[in-house]
Amino acid sequence: MDYILDTTPLVMDTINYDKIKGIEDKIKNKEDISLEEARYFLDYVVYVTRCKVVKDFNETFLYKCDLAQSIMTYYLRSLDIKTNPNSTLESISEGIMGHNFNVVTLNVDGKGMNFIVDATYRQFFLKENACEEKMFIHNGLILIAAHPGYFIKEKDYPIVKDFLYHGYMEMDERNTKIYGDSFFKTKTGIKKEDIPLYQLPGNSYIKLFLRGNVKLSKSEDELRSKGLLISSSNDEVKKGI
Repeated sequence: MDYILDTTPLVMDTINYDKIKGIEDKIKNKEDISLEEARYFLDYVVYVTRCKVVKDFNETFLYKCDLAQSIMTYYLRSLDIKTNPNSTLESISEGIMGHNFNVVTLNVDGKGMNFIVDATYRQFFLKENACEEKMFIHNGLILIAAHPGYFIKEKDYPIVKDFLYHGYMEMDERNTKIYGDSFFKTKTGIKKEDIPLYQLPGNSYIKLFLRGNVKLSKSEDELRSKGLLISSSNDEVKKGI
C-alpha cells in the first residue's frame, strides 16, 4: 500500500515490563509521573493495542478504530485513568468521516496533561483515498469526500508523521486543530469551494473532545473471551501478540 506520508508505526522490540508495572502502580496510587514515563506508557498502550487489532503493521488499519478504542478504554479505566472515548460524528459534526479515538488525561509533573490517542489514524493516508480524485461531486455537492489525510497541510507534516508513528500527541491547540480540521473538512453535502469554511479553533475542538463519552462497540466480556484485553500480567501481550 502507498501512503501520502511515511506512516510505519512504532515497533517496541523490547518492552520493559518492570517499568510499565512501576508506571501503572504510580497511576493507581494517584502519584504523578514524568513526561518520559507518560510517553513510554502511551507508546506501550498504542503498540499493544495495534498488536491486538492487526496481525501485521503493514496492514492499513481500516475499520479497526472501534475495536482499538474499546481495547484501550477498558485498560485505561482499569487503572482509573480518565479517558474520553470520542466519535468524530458526535464530537465534531454529522456528515463527516466517521472515526473513533480516545482522549487520555495523565497527571504529569504536577498537572493534568491531555493526549489525543489514535492507534489507527494511518488508515486515512492511503494515496488512493487521500486525494482529490476520491471526491464524488453531483449537482455541485460533495457526496463522497477525500479521506482526512488529504487535508493535512504540508507545513504540518512533521507533527502528523510523529503522530502516525506513535499514535498519540499532546492535545494542545495546534495539534488538536490539525487533527479536528482533517475530519471536519470531509463534510459531505457541501460545495467543494466551501471546504475551507469547515474548521474550528483548536481550543473549540479541545472542549468538544473532553466531553466525549461514546458507547464502546465491544463489551469487556466480549474482548476477554477473544483474548483482546490488555493486562500487565497478560502473557499474550508479553509475546507481542
